[in-house]
Amino acid sequence: MIYTAQNPVWNRKVISEMLAALSTVPLAALLTAPKVRLLGSAISIDQDTPMSALTSAEATYTGYVAVALPALVGPVNSVPGMEALFGSVSFVAPSPLTVTGILYGYFVDGVAGATWAIAESFPSPFPFALPGDFLDLDLLLGLYFQNRVS
Repeated sequence: MIYTAQNPVWNRKVISEMLAALSTVPLAALLTAPKVRLLGSAISIDQDTPMSALTSAEATYTGYVAVALPALVGPVNSVPGMEALFGSVSFVAPSPLTVTGILYGYFVDGVAGATWAIAESFPSPFPFALPGDFLDLDLLLGLYFQNRVS
């Protein structure tokens, strides 16, 4: 008989130590100059979404620039059953804002092999229509104590 693990449970201490290792090991081992980038088009994201699909959907509003991923702190308690590393970035629409935009999500690049590390669509889009419109994005790079197969 063959059984493939589907819902393994991780020990809290192990998850905490894995996240702590990620925050102390130079991220250069995993990520090279990672940046947080915004999505200006709605796209479907899953674990196999090609990098080209994300970059072609990247935001283009006036003054848009990807933001360097800050040093991550943690582990933090984020959602029930998960511990995560935390980082926060901000985007602000400049003045004048000649090309407006609608933001549909974000992704973090910088993984060896020119791919992305994490990506997410927002539950609803954020308009960047006026100078001073802003988005504060709190990133949680988390691990669940129990993985579930849907």
